[in-house]
Amino acid sequence: GECGDVIVEVDGEKVNADHNANAEVVAAKCRGEPGSKVDVRILRNNDDDNNNNNKQSTERITLTRAKINPLPIEASTYTSDKGKRVGLLRVPSFSTNTVKEMVDGLREVESEADAAVDAIVIDIRGNV
Repeated sequence: GECGDVIVEVDGEKVNADHNANAEVVAAKCRGEPGSKVDVRILRNNDDDNNNNNKQSTERITLTRAKINPLPIEASTYTSDKGKRVGLLRVPSFSTNTVKEMVDGLREVESEADAAVDAIVIDIRGNV
């Protein structure tokens, strides 16, 4: 897919008719056994570079499902310029395990610092 593509059909079932459907609802319809196939139809805005004068088109794509492993939370510590111990948790994506991973990350940060940290920074920039 491309930026701006909208899934409008999953296995022949119309979804997202108003292009504002909940992403989780559409994603749930796409889920299935790894290795199985799912047909999706996407609505694509064609740009002027393709000489389509910004017209929309649809395209059918067959995808092979796969298990997606979310990126793990990264935990580290550093000392600020004022001498404070700071724990840093980078959260690259949210999943059902995020809370547990954050607790584990906090424990890791405290063990690295050999004591409680003075502050915690939770970085969710670029989260997918």
